[in-house]
Amino acid sequence: MADGDGTIAVGNLIDTSDTPLDCEQDKQCLIKDTSNYSQEITRPPLCGFLTLHSKTGLMKSYKTKWFVYSDNVGKLLYYKSKGELRPEGEIFITHATFSFDVKDKPGVFEIRVGEMVTVLEAADREEMFTWLQELQTRRKDITKKLSRPGILKVSNASKDTSAESNGDTNTVLDEHPHIVLREDQKHLCDKPTVSHSINKLSHNVSKAAGSAKQRLSAMFNRKSTADEISTCDSCLALSQDLYEAEEEARVAKVELSANQAVLKMLNDQTNLLTQQNMSLKASMEVYKDPNLANQVDQEHEIRKLKLKVDELNQICERLKLDNKSLECEVSDLKERQEMCTETISAKDSVIVALSQKLEACTSIPSPTSPHIDYATVEPFHESVKDKLEAYELQNKFLNKEILELHSVRLEDEKRMQELHTKNMELEAIFYQLQSKYLLVLNEMNKPQLDETGDTKPVDELMGRLLDEAINQEQTGGVELRDSLNSSHRAAKKYDSYGFEIEEWSDDIASKAAGLQRMSENVLASMFESPEAVSLRVKWENYLAVVSSQDIQRSVEFKNLIRAGIPKDHREKVWNILINFHVKKFRASVGTGYYTRLVQKHSRSKHNPVAKQIELDLRRTLPNNRHFEADDSEGIPKLRRMLLAYSYHNPTVGYCQGMNRVAAFALLFLQEEDAFWCLVAIIDFIMPPDYFSPSMVAAQADQRVLREILSEKLPKVTAHLESLEIDISLFSFNWFLTLFIESIPTCTVLRIWDSFLCEGIKILFRYATAFFKFNEEGILNTRDFLSANQHLREMAANMVDVEKLTDIAFKEINPFPIRAINVKRAMYLQQVKAELKELNALRSEFKSQRPDIEFESEDDIEEGDDFQDQAEMITL
Repeated sequence: MADGDGTIAVGNLIDTSDTPLDCEQDKQCLIKDTSNYSQEITRPPLCGFLTLHSKTGLMKSYKTKWFVYSDNVGKLLYYKSKGELRPEGEIFITHATFSFDVKDKPGVFEIRVGEMVTVLEAADREEMFTWLQELQTRRKDITKKLSRPGILKVSNASKDTSAESNGDTNTVLDEHPHIVLREDQKHLCDKPTVSHSINKLSHNVSKAAGSAKQRLSAMFNRKSTADEISTCDSCLALSQDLYEAEEEARVAKVELSANQAVLKMLNDQTNLLTQQNMSLKASMEVYKDPNLANQVDQEHEIRKLKLKVDELNQICERLKLDNKSLECEVSDLKERQEMCTETISAKDSVIVALSQKLEACTSIPSPTSPHIDYATVEPFHESVKDKLEAYELQNKFLNKEILELHSVRLEDEKRMQELHTKNMELEAIFYQLQSKYLLVLNEMNKPQLDETGDTKPVDELMGRLLDEAINQEQTGGVELRDSLNSSHRAAKKYDSYGFEIEEWSDDIASKAAGLQRMSENVLASMFESPEAVSLRVKWENYLAVVSSQDIQRSVEFKNLIRAGIPKDHREKVWNILINFHVKKFRASVGTGYYTRLVQKHSRSKHNPVAKQIELDLRRTLPNNRHFEADDSEGIPKLRRMLLAYSYHNPTVGYCQGMNRVAAFALLFLQEEDAFWCLVAIIDFIMPPDYFSPSMVAAQADQRVLREILSEKLPKVTAHLESLEIDISLFSFNWFLTLFIESIPTCTVLRIWDSFLCEGIKILFRYATAFFKFNEEGILNTRDFLSANQHLREMAANMVDVEKLTDIAFKEINPFPIRAINVKRAMYLQQVKAELKELNALRSEFKSQRPDIEFESEDDIEEGDDFQDQAEMITL
C-alpha cells in the first residue's frame, strides 16, 4: 500500500483488501488460522522505505532507501530505489540488537551489530514499532533455523505427504486441530459411500491445484513492462490470488486425508463386525450342548467383568492424574494468593504512609502560598505525561529485547558446546590416526626377507615418510594440536597442577604410545565417569545441607573424605579440616597474626634460618612451574611462609622437608591458609621432635613401620631382610615430606585428604599399602640391585588411586592408632638412648682428638638433602 509520500508502509506484509472480511480482527484471525496448517509457513515479505542516517566526518546525511529483509540469509538489504536489482548495503540481523531513545525524533531507531551501529528513521512511531517487532520475529526465526541439526529446512509439501500417508485419525487431527467440517460434510462419516466422497475431494484438490498452476503460469508468462516494475498493485493482487489458491488446495488436502482416515476406521469396524459374526456362529454351535453353553456363558461373563475392571482401572488412573493436576493447581493458586496478599499488604502500607504524609502536608498552614498559574502548569503536565508514556514504551521494548537476546545467547551457547564436543572428538581421532601412522611407517621401514632369504632393500620413500612424520611431530605437531583445540595449549608442558609433563623419548614406539595416551585423555576429559558424578553429587548435597561452621567430625564426613574430595571443593574442605586443629590457637592469637609474623622479619636484623631457607627455595619443587625459577609466583609466598613459621615456632625453626609441605599447600590454598595448614601439620598432627635437628620421632616411626610390615606382610619383610635392604632408605622421605616426593599428584592429593582429617595414622596405612600393592614385584627380585631399583621406582608408579585406597582402608585392616602410639613410645625411648650413647662417644672422641674439628648437629641439618640424613640415621 503506497502512502501519500510514495513510501511503502510495513503494514502491507499481507494484503487482504480483496478478501471478504469485515474488519482487521478477522484478517488477523485468518492469518493465525492459516498459519496452523503447517508447522513452518513462509512469513510474508518485510519491505518498505526508511531513512538511513549516515555520518562522514562532520557531515551528516539523510537518505531514503528501499529496505527488504531476506529470510534465507538473515540480512536486511537496502537499495537506492524500489526497482533496483543490486543492493547498496546489508545489515546482519542474526546477532543484531535493536533500540530507540525517546529523546530522539519519533520514528528513529538503531540496529547494533557488534561495534557497528546503523541509525534508521521510519515515518512515525507506530511504523517504527512495526519494523522493530517484525525484525525481532525474523531474528528469532533465523536463530532457530541455525540451531537445527544440519541446518536444513523441511518443506511443507513433505509434511503434507507424510500426513496423508499416515492413516491414523489422531495424527491428522493433531496436525490440524482447527479444521472443522461444514454442515454439508458431517454426513460423510455416516454414509457408506465414502470412496465416492474421497474421489470427489481428490477431484477438488486436482482442480484447485490446476487453477493455482494456471494462475502461476499466467503471471509468469506476462511480459514485464516499465509500468509493472514501477507499480506493485498487480503483483500484490496476483500474490494474493496465489495465496488463496494455495490455501484452497491445502484445505482440500486436509479434507481428503481426514476422509481417508474415516474410511480406514470404517474398514476396521467392518473387520471387527466380521470377527464378531464368526464368533457368534461358533457360539451357536456350542449352545447345542447345555454344559458347554453354560461354560461359554460363564466365560463370556468373566470376560465382560474383566473388561469392566480394566475400564474402572483406567478411570481410576485418569482420576488420579486429574487429582494430581488439581493439587498442583491448588498449590499454585495458594502461592498466587499469598503473593497477592503480600502485595496488597505492601500497597496498604504505602497508601497509609502516603496518606499520613498528605495529612501532614495539608495540616501545615500556608498563609503566604504563591498563586499557581494553571495555564502554564497544564502544558507542563501534558509534556511530562507524553514523556512518561514514551519511557513506558521504551521500557517494554527493551524488556522484550532482553528476552530475545537471552534466547539468542542460549542458542549460541548450545551451538558452541556442540562444536566444542565435535572438536574434541576430531582431536582424539587425529591422535589415534597419527599413532597408527607412526607404527605402520616404522613397521614398513624395517628390513624384510625375500623368498630366497636375502634382505630386501628398504624403500627410500618409507624412510622419508617416517622422517617427515617424526619431524612433523617435533615441529608442526604442536601447532596442529593448538589449531585443533586451543584449550590444550597450556597443557603442552605442564599439567593442571603446574607439574611438568614428562617429555617423550626419541623412540617411535614411545611417541606412538604417548599419542595414544593423549587421545585417551581427550576422550576421558569429554565424559565424566559415573563414580565421579556420584561422588560430586554427594559432596554438593552434603555441603548444601551442612554449612562450614556446622561441620563436625563424623563417620559420614570421614567416609566422604576417604572416597576423595572433588577438585572444586578441595580448598573449602581443606580449610575446614585445618580449622579443626588450629581453631582455638587462632582465636587466642587474634586476626592478623600471619601479617605480624611477616612484618617481624622485615624489622629483624638477623634470622639464623634465613640463609638455609634461601638455599632451599629453588630446590623445593623444581618440576613445578610455580617454583621453578627465582621470579616464579610461588617463590615469594614460600619465603614469607617459612620465615613466618620460624618466628612462630623458634624451637623447630626450619627443617628440610618443611619447604615441600608448604609449597604443596600453596598449590591449593591461599597464602595465609597455607601457613595455617603448615602450623596444623607440624604443631598439631605430627608428633613432637619430628622436624627437630635430631628427628627423633621420625626415626622412631621408621621402626614402627618395619614392625607393622612384619605383621601385615611377613613374606615381603623376610625377603627384603634376606637381601639386606632397609626400607627406611625409601620410606623416610615419604613420611618427612608427606608423600610429596616422586609420587603422582593424584595419589598425593588422596593421601592428604585423609591425612588432614585422620592424622598420622594415614601415613602408615598408605606406606603399608604401597608395599602390599607391589608385593608380587618385590618378591620377584633376586638380588640387592634389582630390589633397590624396584623400590626406588615403586612410588612413581602409584597411579591406580582407587585400588591403592581400597588396600589402605580395607585389605590391611585392622589398623588401631593405639597400637601405633604404644610402639612409637617404645621405639622413641630406644632412639633417645642410642642418640645419648652416640653423643657420649662423640664427646669422648673429641676429648681424645682436640686437633680435629667436627660437624655439629646444626651443620648436619644444613646439608644438601635430607636423603643424606635418612641414610645416616639408618646407619
